[in-house]
Amino acid sequence: MSNKRIDLTQFEGIPKRMETEWHEHPIYGARYLIQICEPETPWVVGTVVPDFGPSGDYAKDKAEQEKMAKIFAAVPDLIAELKRCYEELDEFDKLVGLLIENHFVETSPYETVKHLIETHQDYRASE
Repeated sequence: MSNKRIDLTQFEGIPKRMETEWHEHPIYGARYLIQICEPETPWVVGTVVPDFGPSGDYAKDKAEQEKMAKIFAAVPDLIAELKRCYEELDEFDKLVGLLIENHFVETSPYETVKHLIETHQDYRASE
């Protein structure tokens, strides 16, 4: 695992919400559609076509493809959560920097944690 962050700017402007829907088409066959759920862009952005061959079990193969379609549809939420986590890590780094800068690392663990909590609360209140 790398410590390198994913550049989230490459995902700016992607849809905020997508859903999956099972669709049976008379010509193209059965498939999961991955749709954007925003009024200005209500189109299908992809499909996951079930491969009913491997196990020979229609219900099992359809369930596996449904999982894959849901993964694709969850991408906007996953990116938003990753962005939130990066922001929390940045905030944590700032607080650790304050502790080191103010030499609180040399005090007892209890005093360090107590100060960290107070600094964090002050920082949150100032936002």
